This record gives sequence, structure tokens and C-alpha cells, in this order.
Amino acid sequence: MRKLQCKLDKICSPDTLITTNTSGLLVSEIEDVVSDDRGRLFAALHSHMGSPLVDIVGGPRTTQSTIDILERYVLSLSGVPLILKKENPGYVLNAMLGPVLATAMLMVQNGVATVEEVDHAWISQAGVSIGPFGLIDLFGLNVIYDSWLNKKPGANYDATKSKIMALITPFIEAGNLGAKSGKGFYLYPNPAYSTPEFLAADDHSVGTNFALLSSALINAAVLLAVNDVASPETIDNAWNISMATAQGPFELLQALGGKAYLERLDAQFTEGWFDKELNAPVKAYIAERFV
Repeated sequence: MRKLQCKLDKICSPDTLITTNTSGLLVSEIEDVVSDDRGRLFAALHSHMGSPLVDIVGGPRTTQSTIDILERYVLSLSGVPLILKKENPGYVLNAMLGPVLATAMLMVQNGVATVEEVDHAWISQAGVSIGPFGLIDLFGLNVIYDSWLNKKPGANYDATKSKIMALITPFIEAGNLGAKSGKGFYLYPNPAYSTPEFLAADDHSVGTNFALLSSALINAAVLLAVNDVASPETIDNAWNISMATAQGPFELLQALGGKAYLERLDAQFTEGWFDKELNAPVKAYIAERFV
């Protein structure tokens, strides 16, 4: 990526805007390879597969006029521009989706639920057409695998990584990469989760499973707001547009009620589901605004 951006900087005219579509590298981690003059014209323009949402993120040298041009460009394509207040790993959507997928994989690896039970809970309760493991198949198991290989260490990183790698590695070794290979967690082109029988199955663990998944989503959304990456309204809008849901994470939190959610969160933290380092800022934000 850095070599490509450097090459583009050299061959493009001086007034050409150059953008990056990766969420794996921030603008600030790339922009030092372009010239001083190009730095003001360099930004992230990150699209989401199958969604009109487009992240627009400036770097240390990006000018407001560059952001404005990119916003008008996205609007001209009938897209929805999401302008972040500042850089953040995974931007907004992937910063929320990542923890949901990680929690789903840990639930299976820890023996809490099956792949089908996790997806059943998410599809039925979130009102969507695809669950976490269906999404992993869609993105490609190799993409998820590579993202965990390159993740930056954080709280509980080693333990989480080892469990997720243990779950995914056999699929990678067998060449079962998801929808593109015809087999992943499901068989394609007609995955089980797309059939009427999938949601008709009797599953008494739906509520418990969805509580864990939705907590992962809400916690990630709250941290985005705590870190002033985007407003709660922007965060909800990004999630609703990209995931085609009726409720964003803050709307879910509002519906649950701050006090009830904090009680649920205490139990989940105690059970070791979420990083204890995140406990204080998440709880403080919710207690101040939703209780």
C-alpha cells in the first residue's frame, strides 16, 4: 500500500486528489510517503461492500477543502458520506463489526453456542438477512484470518487471538474460504441461513446469544463516542445504512435502558466476555447519558 501510494504521488498531476480504500491502515500511517504538496490532497475514501456508505477521513495534512470535495463526490454518486471527526482503526462501521464477529467466534470456540445458533439469534433479533458467520463467509475467512494476524495487541489480545485462530485455521488449511470457494461455515451458493427452515428452528438460547452479540456492538459504539470519533447519531446512521437494520447500537441501548444494560454488562464483564480495561469508560458514558 505504501509503495503504491508513493508511485501514484509521482505519476499524478500536482492537483490530483489521492485516496486510500483500506481500513487496515490509517491515513497517518501512509501519508508520509507522498510529497508535502500532496499531503493536503490525500485522504481515506473507504467504501463498504454492497452499501452506499463511504468513510471520508483526513490525515495530519489533509485540508478541509479536500474533505469537502470528497463529500461532494460521494453525494454525486448517490452515496452516503460519513466524515469522521478523527482517525480511528476500522473507522466507524468496521470498528463496531469487528467486535461483533470476534464475540461470535469466541462464543462458538468456547462452546457457548453453535455457528447456526449464533446466526439464528442475530438474524431473528436484529431483523437482518445474514448473521456474523454468514458475514465472515462473505468477506472471506482468509481476510478475517489476515486481519487477526496483523491486529495491534490490546487487552486480552493473546488469549482472544489464539481462540479465533484455532477456529479459523482448519478452514484456511482446507481451502474453505467462504462464499468465494463454495464452502466456509456454510455451503454455497445456497447457505442454510437463507432458507425459511433456518429461522423456524426452535432455539431457546436466542435471547442469551443476542445479548452477548448486541453488547459487543453497543460497547464498540460507546467507545467511538467516548473517543469523539463520531456522534451517536452518526454512529447509529452508519450501522443502520450498512447493515440494513431498524435500530443502531445507541437505539438498542436506549430501548434496553441504561440501568438494565449496565446490570447486564456487569454480569458479562464478570464472566470474562469483554476487556475489563473498557469497563470504566463504557460504564461511565452510559451512566452519565442513559441512566
